[in-house]
Amino acid sequence: MWRLFLKGCLKKKYKVVAGLIRKNGKIFLAKRPKNKEMGGLWEFPGGKLEKDESWQTALKRELKEELDIEIKETLFLGKVEYDYENFTVELSLLEVKD
Repeated sequence: MWRLFLKGCLKKKYKVVAGLIRKNGKIFLAKRPKNKEMGGLWEFPGGKLEKDESWQTALKRELKEELDIEIKETLFLGKVEYDYENFTVELSLLEVKD
């Protein structure tokens, strides 16, 4: 029993932000590279928060780095936490309002 409890405590937790980008009735998604964890799956653009970084700042940075998109305004839509076998993800979803 203690092993199961400790295993859960030792999992790495990632804080991640994703951007919901809508344009002309379409939603922008990106396909994860095949050589990455969960490769080939579709996702909203975004990424991991750096230390002491806000959701908005992280999303602005990630969209600029990944897609050369500059954003100004976002709207917080929600947050969900999901436990995978080896790690936990806390995902915050922001709608891009530009």
